[in-house]
Amino acid sequence: MRHNKIKCAYSIEAFELWYMLHFNFYDAALSRKQYGEKLSDLLGKTYQKNDEGMYQLLAKRQSIAIQNAHKLYNFQYKLPLTEQNPITTVFLLVERLSP
Repeated sequence: MRHNKIKCAYSIEAFELWYMLHFNFYDAALSRKQYGEKLSDLLGKTYQKNDEGMYQLLAKRQSIAIQNAHKLYNFQYKLPLTEQNPITTVFLLVERLSP
């Protein structure tokens, strides 16, 4: 895919890792269920995967998320892919799309 200049943004174990990094730095593996539970606590309301208001809820914390995700990425990316849990590259996409 590199010859087409296509890059992929991903999160291991779940995309919700990106949301959680808006609040705190996390470097411990969690189950998908645990991500939802922790997000509910952080948001102060029940987390719903299809919540269309998530961007607005988290927008003011985006710079924190980028810092936390970058730090996590630097810890994990050199490990074999099977050991990179948790990790996210969503911050790279967000940085690329930001003005």
